[in-house]
Amino acid sequence: MKVEENEELTRVGADTPGGRMLRRYWHPVGVSADLRDTPKLVKVLGEELVLFRKPDGECGLIDSRCPHRGASLAAGYVDQQGLRCPYHGWLFSPSGQCLDQPCEPAESRFKDRIRQVSYPIEELGGLIFAYMGPAPAPMLPRLDVLVASNGTRRPAFARYVPSNWLQMVDNHQDPTHTTVLHREVQPWLQPPECHYFDTELGSIAVAVRDGPEQGTRYVREVHFFAPNGMKVPIPDTTEKTIQGPSTIRCVWVVPMDDYNSVEWEVVFAPFDADGRPTPFNYDADPTLYEMPVPQPFQEYIRPGTPAYPDYFSGGAKGATVILRQDTLTQASQGRLQPRELEHLASSDRGVMKSRRIIKECIDAVARGEDPRGVVRGAPADHVVEVEIAEEIVSEQEFQALLAHGSLYKARRA
Repeated sequence: MKVEENEELTRVGADTPGGRMLRRYWHPVGVSADLRDTPKLVKVLGEELVLFRKPDGECGLIDSRCPHRGASLAAGYVDQQGLRCPYHGWLFSPSGQCLDQPCEPAESRFKDRIRQVSYPIEELGGLIFAYMGPAPAPMLPRLDVLVASNGTRRPAFARYVPSNWLQMVDNHQDPTHTTVLHREVQPWLQPPECHYFDTELGSIAVAVRDGPEQGTRYVREVHFFAPNGMKVPIPDTTEKTIQGPSTIRCVWVVPMDDYNSVEWEVVFAPFDADGRPTPFNYDADPTLYEMPVPQPFQEYIRPGTPAYPDYFSGGAKGATVILRQDTLTQASQGRLQPRELEHLASSDRGVMKSRRIIKECIDAVARGEDPRGVVRGAPADHVVEVEIAEEIVSEQEFQALLAHGSLYKARRA
């Protein structure tokens, strides 16, 4: 990859091609259960913002720097109408409008001329999403894992990585690394046979290994949805026969800036056949990682934070070490990986595909079009299905998968 191509894909500022593309999507910026009566400082796409919730439940996301004298609104306090600056009490609504300036004369209309930068936000599936692009905003995609009612859902801040966002996204369509990097904590010792297929949302990486019986294949499909998401099945490794994931993990890689990124997640455990809750077979908590997380996300890694109600009961075991391995490896590539030095091989076909998709999204925005995965005009209750698979199938079903691009499509052909 040329230096200028790497720059185009990785930079996230508002005046960069990649930044303009990223601003056409909704991104997680917080956990609903974690936002109460204290404002939170967040950094997203190079902008320092403050997230707050009014007593009536309405949320706001506005520029964190007070337009009066520059004090941080993240140190302010919430009242019935919005967020007050701690310095002189200027009050801002969730839309950014200045509502009150208590140190000014009562008859002054100066406040009417002051409006803070603000962004629309919506809550879904336990996460708070923000849209930072041009109006009109597209619909917040109702991904299946965010709205499903047949299981237990846990939203959380998953991890911080001191690196550019693309280093984490590259990992999404790279099923071969699991055999090497995670060899001590996962059951797949055989390097997979890999296949990659385009979808309306992004792409599916299919990792195939020998099944337990002759004439069977162990198929695992991971879905990358543009520009920064992944839905991955987690198997129950105690079961001898795998016929579906026991846990589903959906993640979003959100750039703080060009050199720091965070990952938000929703973990979903489907009910059993009798409608009873099942345990999560995947547990991640950023308190496990030794890398210090800089402000503004420091608050998210305190043990016992409401965002992680299962931390102590579930224990810090098993698959949690996988994220530590990913974090250390991705950070070791440097804050912004010099991709002009890399030598991609045949096992990197998934990485090449996801990069091409991101480039296509950048080009679509440059043409004035919506990039892949943006939703407009759908019914309010429309659910976006994000296919994944974790199954042992016959050789015949595997061949049908190759012909149609996924198990889901093969079974409905």
